[in-house]
Amino acid sequence: MSRRLLASLTLAMSISLQAHAQDGQADLKATADSGPVEEDLKGPDGCSVQLGDPTNWKLVCLGTAAYDFNDADEIKDATREATLDAKAALARFLKEKLTTEESIEKVVTKQANQASGQGRSVSKNSMTTQVTTIKSSADAILRGVIVLESEQIWQGSVGTVRVKIGQSQKTMAVAGQFAAENAATGAAGRAAGPQGVEVPGPTHTTRKSGSDF
Repeated sequence: MSRRLLASLTLAMSISLQAHAQDGQADLKATADSGPVEEDLKGPDGCSVQLGDPTNWKLVCLGTAAYDFNDADEIKDATREATLDAKAALARFLKEKLTTEESIEKVVTKQANQASGQGRSVSKNSMTTQVTTIKSSADAILRGVIVLESEQIWQGSVGTVRVKIGQSQKTMAVAGQFAAENAATGAAGRAAGPQGVEVPGPTHTTRKSGSDF
């Protein structure tokens, strides 16, 4: 495959994936700003799991940090600290709230009641399956979290930074597709050679001594 054709295909795939990524992130951010999630984030866990869509579970967590001086460096440091706080909350939530049968049952029952209150009917079995998927993907979730919102609040003598992070089934799927595309593109580029000519496989070189000539 020529480098020009490879570049064209890569560009087309990248544009398509970026569009899917933006849609997934916009959907996740809208969920993060919804009333039920905001209410969850005020709780001691600082996290919310949403299982109402059988094809797209969502996780959102909140981290906060204070700063004493209203300047760029202080805000930057506080934002970094709040992001780490949110990631720590997510790690705790995955480890403590989505592990035992009892804790999973509480999460699923709460979500089922929430869906019912909104006039929607969602199978508890479906929600339990989603939780199982989240548990098995915990490492990938932690590696791929997205910063959804960063807010600075200055109150005259002290400031607070609030950072929302999240992950969803859709955003994880797109991230996996990006990784697969990059791997495939790299492999194809190595095979094409400098002029787009197929490169032969490795050759075996035999050393000859002076007596061979």
